[in-house]
Amino acid sequence: MAKKKKKRQVQRQDVFTLSVILAVVTLVLYAQVSVFEFIKLDDPDYVYNNEYVQSGLTVDNAVWAFTLHGPGQWHPLTWLSHQLDCQLFQLDAGMHHLVNAWFHVANTVLLFVVLRKMTGALFPSFLVAALFGWHPLSVESVAWVSERRDVLSTLFWLLTLSAYVGYARTGGWRAYGWIMLLLACGLMSKPMVVTLPCALLLLDGWPLRRWERLAVPGSTTPSRSLGYLVGEKLPLLALSLIASLFTFLIQVEEQAVGTFEGYPVVTRLGNAIVSYATYLRKMFWPHDLTFFYPYPDSLDMFQVGISGLVLVVLSGICVWQLRRRPYLLVGWCWYLGTLVPVIGLVQVGGQAMADRYTYVPLIGIYVALAWGIADLIRWLQPRDRRRRLLVQGWMAAAVLVPCVVMSYPQVSYWKSGFTLNQRALELLPENAMAHNQIASDYLDQGQMEKAQHHYREALRLDAKKIQPYMGMAEIAEQRNDPARAIRYLRDAQQRNEHAMAEPIIARKLAWLLAASPQDALRNGSEALVLASRCVELTEARDAYCLHTLAVALAENQQFAKAINVASSALPMARESQLDSLEQQLRESIQGYREEKPFRDPRW
Repeated sequence: MAKKKKKRQVQRQDVFTLSVILAVVTLVLYAQVSVFEFIKLDDPDYVYNNEYVQSGLTVDNAVWAFTLHGPGQWHPLTWLSHQLDCQLFQLDAGMHHLVNAWFHVANTVLLFVVLRKMTGALFPSFLVAALFGWHPLSVESVAWVSERRDVLSTLFWLLTLSAYVGYARTGGWRAYGWIMLLLACGLMSKPMVVTLPCALLLLDGWPLRRWERLAVPGSTTPSRSLGYLVGEKLPLLALSLIASLFTFLIQVEEQAVGTFEGYPVVTRLGNAIVSYATYLRKMFWPHDLTFFYPYPDSLDMFQVGISGLVLVVLSGICVWQLRRRPYLLVGWCWYLGTLVPVIGLVQVGGQAMADRYTYVPLIGIYVALAWGIADLIRWLQPRDRRRRLLVQGWMAAAVLVPCVVMSYPQVSYWKSGFTLNQRALELLPENAMAHNQIASDYLDQGQMEKAQHHYREALRLDAKKIQPYMGMAEIAEQRNDPARAIRYLRDAQQRNEHAMAEPIIARKLAWLLAASPQDALRNGSEALVLASRCVELTEARDAYCLHTLAVALAENQQFAKAINVASSALPMARESQLDSLEQQLRESIQGYREEKPFRDPRW
């Protein structure tokens, strides 16, 4: 009895020590994000230009979080977390980044604890968690503020796994209720959690051994029939289907879902096969990671064939080793299955693949590797505990040290949009998205020639996207050429396929048509239609849109309405600390009282 008690005490100490190591190394790796900036990709919509987020956690904002709207997905808990950040830290980007980092630290330690709880194996559980925490492919999900949904949803994913282990051993409706609640929280953080019920079914086979055909004699976990195990997942699948429907409706409304004309079925299947294989290659050799991988204009059928062959061979090996090494097939199916929602069969966005999509799926591959290494160590048969620990240490170092060495600079690329886009263009010069993004950075710095060069490169690579037209319009405005700016904005208006961009284009075009000092360029009636649409789309919560509507009303000699609209924008500008806008609103209201239309003071 005393020996067993001492053994349990040593085991608890080992778990605690390894948990501390995981937390400290992960935190040191990501501590640099405390001085990082927001980037222009998604962060404006998710945080600093979103009135419902930057105004903090209020009842109205919380209600908004739970309604069906974009951008992107239905994830109310993610919105609430961003609102809470703004309530606590305002728009201090470093603090927003640090919250992501702390979530990742928690996920890393929790993954270790949950695996240890499920399997009883210390070394492989630690190795999986360390790979998860320190691998360069995890960086995008942590160092990008907008990917809060990744780290938050994974926290609930792992908590659900922990609750499920307890339910598998004891049963009971209360335990099942916790699973339902935690799964719902995960789905409300990011809909990619829809595959979790299927992942639980995999774990029933190994390591929980709940399926009666795989049960281990004397196990403390009751065995069940396959029908029972599938049946108990049906309520969880129902939750997943509801979350999937909500997100699909939002993405259809935003016109974010790719059509079969733009992305044929054969192309989607081929890209999915290549992506599965490419993620594996990047896991073993992550030297070329970037934030955006453009969708290929055409498929390389040789690459598709080789990728497909790799997947078939690996699948065959896992099936062949099922009885002796079931962790291989479970890890492999985890990887294949959890990637299904984002592998491109339903194409959303213009990317072929994304590093952030591997945050949870690669856990399956890490499990296969870690338990494979543990089997190798057993085969080597170290003579005593000290020698076994030495072998484990050397093998862990061989796997983990390169991860840390490569991850640290990978994190640093996310310091700002400029450093991120520079890195992207170093790796892939023909990247239209990176050209657009870095052009915008140069424009902010006042380097118009460089900005124009990159916008022209983006147009050359992809003339269908609206970003370069919007950027060239901004350059034309700054060069006092409103006529050219209007032409570029009309080009953007014709090509726009996304609901989120509509109010931006409408506001900019309405402004030029209403406020230009050149009589030949003004069109008051069109400006009023566009400005009204902008206010409608932003639900009258955007001070710039309201200011533009007031200017358009004044251009149409509706001065009383212009005064009312501009006056309603004043408190918004004041609360958001938009001092120049507030001053311009006051000056414009004075002009409206004198029945003078507003003219842009820049020209």
